[in-house]
Amino acid sequence: MTRSSVLVLVFTLMPSASRGGDRPVADLFPAETFAYAEAADFPKLAHVLAAWVKGTTLADGVAAQHDRRDAIKDHKFISAQADLARFGLIASPEFLADFGRVRGVGVAFTGFNEKREPRLVMAVLLGDSTALSLFARMILTVDPDVRRIASVEGVPVCQYRPFGGPSYGPDGQIRPMNASKLAEGTFEPTFAFTPGLFVIGSDRSAVADVVRRYLGKESTPSLASSADFQNGRQLKGELVLFARPAKIISRLDAANHSIPGFQDPDWLAILKLAGNPRAIPTVSGAILLKPDGWSLEVTASIAPGERSPLLECLTGTPITGPTALSAAMALDSSFTMPPAPAGAAALFNLADAVGKAIGCLGPLPSERYAGVPDVRSLIGAVQRVRMEWPMAKGQSAPLPVVVLECESATSSARWTAAVPLLVQKTLRSQAATSPVTESIGGISVSTLTTGDSGLGHVYYAVKGSHVAAGFDRSALLVALNRESQPGQTKAVAAVSVSVLALFERLGSPATSPFPTLGIAALIGPGPHSLPVDPHVTLKDVFAPMPPISASVNRAGGKLLVRIEQSQWDAVRVGVINTAVNWWERFLTDTRQPQNQFLPRGLMFDR
Repeated sequence: MTRSSVLVLVFTLMPSASRGGDRPVADLFPAETFAYAEAADFPKLAHVLAAWVKGTTLADGVAAQHDRRDAIKDHKFISAQADLARFGLIASPEFLADFGRVRGVGVAFTGFNEKREPRLVMAVLLGDSTALSLFARMILTVDPDVRRIASVEGVPVCQYRPFGGPSYGPDGQIRPMNASKLAEGTFEPTFAFTPGLFVIGSDRSAVADVVRRYLGKESTPSLASSADFQNGRQLKGELVLFARPAKIISRLDAANHSIPGFQDPDWLAILKLAGNPRAIPTVSGAILLKPDGWSLEVTASIAPGERSPLLECLTGTPITGPTALSAAMALDSSFTMPPAPAGAAALFNLADAVGKAIGCLGPLPSERYAGVPDVRSLIGAVQRVRMEWPMAKGQSAPLPVVVLECESATSSARWTAAVPLLVQKTLRSQAATSPVTESIGGISVSTLTTGDSGLGHVYYAVKGSHVAAGFDRSALLVALNRESQPGQTKAVAAVSVSVLALFERLGSPATSPFPTLGIAALIGPGPHSLPVDPHVTLKDVFAPMPPISASVNRAGGKLLVRIEQSQWDAVRVGVINTAVNWWERFLTDTRQPQNQFLPRGLMFDR
């Protein structure tokens, strides 16, 4: 008995068998993979994750969970607190230590199936991780609804195939179960596990290919051997990205155009006409995670001989970008104009391409703004364009302000003289409207009505060589009087944006604190709880987050993009604790549907 116990203990603590050897994660995917993301330095990822949760309620261990449990005053919070406690296990030192033993994770978009659905697959090289290996094995064995639909080199490939309830014959007796081969789903979560490897994919074919490569049974070239992929490995980070935009769009085009009468959606048409994916054959990137923030660097190769209206606009001389955002600013951006006289032509080419993509009615921008005034000459005199977007005040929506930094005061005066005609051409009015001018703080501010367009009034003013225009007079004056401070990064285009402003612009509206009138209001809530107004909202979570900044440059035949967010340490604890409070209330007030990617009985299953 003692010998058996010792043997069990030894085999449990032994490192997981790694039939994949020391090959890179990218070796598990085909060479023609369209897009790929990889994480390989898990010891460092575990260290960063531990730094992020340090001092928060997630990292306070058993005592913190019991403090929350002792404070429960309503039965409906019991199950939510249990789910939250399970979620908090990821912050435990035991989990982080096991997490650091993972050898690598790769996620790939390898193509399309016969129904034009994307073929996606994720491979996890479990390494010496015991907990994640047991978790993967549990997914494929514990739930009776996970069924084998095929085998690859002796490895079961599984999908969700519920047994269903019993069926009865004419005699009232339960019929025997049908033991025939299960039907295979062509686009649904598909799993496979073999010691050292766990795979989740969109279909059997994608999963089977990874399993064969891991076992050394596939002889075709892998992504790791691709020259394009190897060239992009120069960027270093905890997460590595790679994509082939030209091939993705080409294959998507071929699939879509096989459908009679198919028309590209606007976003795809804009991407093809304004961006020209053939001009960017490959994109490589790396995400660097730090205790105080994160950064993303992307390098896109530019194919010689391929013209792209968007890339032609990014040929200006790099200058310092916008400075850090103030609390009153939602967005601050700058753009260096391409050198004259090609700059105006590049902008009109881009505007015309977008107009054609969305099916613009009437003349294209280059045709609409032809004649007097000479818009091309006006654009040629602009050296830099800035756009500021103040934060919303109360219920009023924020309105942007555009500032043109011209080469001289004479050029800015020409712009102010041309504004009435430009507004007329934009609105397609019969005649230009005369502005109303007033002096505010020594600055002459002009006002133009936009008639019944619903845009309100346009305000514009000049100060030296700067011209500002917008729909908010006070914001215009603030932008025009703002002294330009040197930034930290030189770029052709740069932007700093508030996370809260992004959420308010793109996020879903807040849940109403009252249930919708109807049957539920008469008979009360049904089996699932009706949403109620939470104590904290997502807005409370995003409000203190530091802004995100981005910069764009061109150098050596490549497009360089950098996105980063820093200064996390000062707000990290408050943001995570607020998010935990919101998540607990969300789990209490809403019941989540079953997610097939996660096993039932753990979390997110209500």
